[in-house]
Amino acid sequence: MIAKIKYYKNRVVIYYSKDGVILRHSTGITIDNSKHITDDGKIKSMVPDYQSLNLVVHNKLDEVNKVIKEYHLKHNSQPPVSYIKSRLEKPNNPISHFSKLIDGYDIFLAEKKQRFSQKDKSITSLKDYVSTKNSLTDFQLYSKKEFLIDEVNKKMLSNYKEFLEMKPSERGTDKDYISRGGLNQNTIRKRFNCLKSFFYYLNDNEYFSLPNEIKNFELSSEPVEMISISKEEIKGLLKIKLKDTPEKIRDTFVFSCYTGLRWSDLTTLNKSHIKKEGKVPYIDKISIKTKVEVKIPLTEWGEEFLKRMDYNLDFISNQKFNEGLKNICKSSELFNDLTRAEDDDNKYIARHKLISVHKGRHTFISNLVKSSVPINEIMKYTGHKKLETLMKYINTQTPMTNEFIKKLEE
Repeated sequence: MIAKIKYYKNRVVIYYSKDGVILRHSTGITIDNSKHITDDGKIKSMVPDYQSLNLVVHNKLDEVNKVIKEYHLKHNSQPPVSYIKSRLEKPNNPISHFSKLIDGYDIFLAEKKQRFSQKDKSITSLKDYVSTKNSLTDFQLYSKKEFLIDEVNKKMLSNYKEFLEMKPSERGTDKDYISRGGLNQNTIRKRFNCLKSFFYYLNDNEYFSLPNEIKNFELSSEPVEMISISKEEIKGLLKIKLKDTPEKIRDTFVFSCYTGLRWSDLTTLNKSHIKKEGKVPYIDKISIKTKVEVKIPLTEWGEEFLKRMDYNLDFISNQKFNEGLKNICKSSELFNDLTRAEDDDNKYIARHKLISVHKGRHTFISNLVKSSVPINEIMKYTGHKKLETLMKYINTQTPMTNEFIKKLEE
């Protein structure tokens, strides 16, 4: 069924019905009575400026019928009234069900770039959105298909996940891919979080109603060991004799193990963030990533380290820092034990290969938990608002012990 022009309560409307639900879309034209409109929906010549009015009405009719025909071509069925309403409520909608996925994502990404251009935004998170676009572009190249927004479903998402897991050699070398393959599960989760954020953006702006199969899509993967450093290993690192930049890298990593600060907060820390309550020095800072205030007590070593660094930890790039840290950890021979990796199909590899500055945050949380520090106290230090977000940092791969169970009999 296509839409028609009808008279309704002194108005000329576009009429459409499906499953007993009726749409009367206003054309903005009013006439005195039904006798002034023909059975086929044309305004009669007795109405002033009838030719211009007919042009307006039929343009509205064409707009509705275009939506109906597009939907029917795609689904081989008539669209529900709610679908047509959602399309008509945004006449200047830059993104529709039938827009190309990459084109829609480009509009979303442009808004993200504008937001992240503000000085208080973390550029690291923006890189995730850009990388997601690159991987989607490559996925289309691999699939030999340009996906429409309306074509994103559970099967497509599963295939996208498999593509992200593929090593470059499995993708084939005959195409010019711009994203890297063989991603670990944590990075894949970031890609999907960005993609879901895009679909929630469409839903919130009434461009596209979020299907349940996208909303409820879950990534299934085997749990991997959370990499963290024990208190004894931290002390072992500090005993190593280093100079200049390697020493700064080692000590900054240890400082992150004692404070849980992310890289963005380490490199923006300055003297103004150090406060005292009585004789206790502490960091009082708004997290760059989450915009949440954190207050973290400082150890004596941490206070002395900041003074030695003149409260400036922005001395090297993140990439160079992590490269240097891995070399230090490898040469220390403290981290040669094997652990299940977060990439390469969960192979077991030497732990020093997986240590990065962010593992300082893992270490901070894990060691506080092992020391029986209350979870609500830890959340004050880390800025976490949700317990489930904090829990992913906790290393659950600890030796079996009955120490805590014995307390039940005390």
